[in-house]
Amino acid sequence: MTERLLNVSEIFSNLEPEKVYMEMENCLLLMIDQIIKELAEKYMPNIWYFLPKKVKTEVVIMARDSCPQFLTGFISDMQFNIDQILDITEMTVAACEANKSLMSSVFKDLCCK
Repeated sequence: MTERLLNVSEIFSNLEPEKVYMEMENCLLLMIDQIIKELAEKYMPNIWYFLPKKVKTEVVIMARDSCPQFLTGFISDMQFNIDQILDITEMTVAACEANKSLMSSVFKDLCCK
């Protein structure tokens, strides 16, 4: 069923990494400060706490500057490996299991018409 409805590889191959980044850019740049802060506090809390504010700001600036290159590369890698990353069949089964009453209703509607 899932193979006939949509081809995930085909959909992802049509993405243009640069355009995806442009669509996400504002959101990413707004979130990057918070992401860095949360990760630093989780994985190196003592170091992050004692870093001067100027150094913390420089880390954020470097991350912002590398965002376009990282995200476009990440999307390109996803396109190449999408079948190993995303299992549409498993996602479909999980969605059906999570919504049993809806699936029952759909099948009743299909079978009784």
